[in-house]
Amino acid sequence: MIRSMTGFGEASTQVDGAHYFVEIRSLNNKYFKAVIRLPDDCQGLDAEMESGLRGRLSRGTVTLTASCTDASEQAAYRVNQAALETYIQQLQHVPSVAEGKVGLDVGSLLDLPGVLQVPTDESRHERVSGIFLDLLGKACTVLIEMREREGAVLLEDLLHQRDLIMDRLGRIRERAPIVIDEYERRLRSRIEKLMGEADVDPVDLIREIAVYA
Repeated sequence: MIRSMTGFGEASTQVDGAHYFVEIRSLNNKYFKAVIRLPDDCQGLDAEMESGLRGRLSRGTVTLTASCTDASEQAAYRVNQAALETYIQQLQHVPSVAEGKVGLDVGSLLDLPGVLQVPTDESRHERVSGIFLDLLGKACTVLIEMREREGAVLLEDLLHQRDLIMDRLGRIRERAPIVIDEYERRLRSRIEKLMGEADVDPVDLIREIAVYA
């Protein structure tokens, strides 16, 4: 079966208030190359996702994009109180802050490195991994079906082009003897005309014709 190298597939699901989504795109490439784009808190899943892709797709540049929108309480970022207090203590030594000329903005403090942390939950990691791998399989199925449909169109076009070529070759085979006869008649007529107009040695003329042919 002929399959196109380009394709697209996606799959999504809703689990415990969280929306999971996986999109896969493939482009022409003689070899397999995976580009994995995961949420920040799922970077450890890169190897598993690439392995899943390799199990279904053998060639092409394959780009996988996964996302998770989780509004549940369990997904909320944790405030690193120790880091936040350290920042506040350091800022209080700044003269403009100590004198009350500049206030501390909590929103800005939360943007500082290390203040907000992604909750670490091994069971959640395994659950998310399973969900993404399941969606990967479904998206790959959609992508492969698209490749097969495009491959069928390519095959139909190739067969059509083959039929055209075979038809042209058949016409050439039919015309070849006729063309040779027509060329021979025209050449003979031309030679007879030249022989009548000039004093040409027939042996020399035949030699020249052979060289020309």
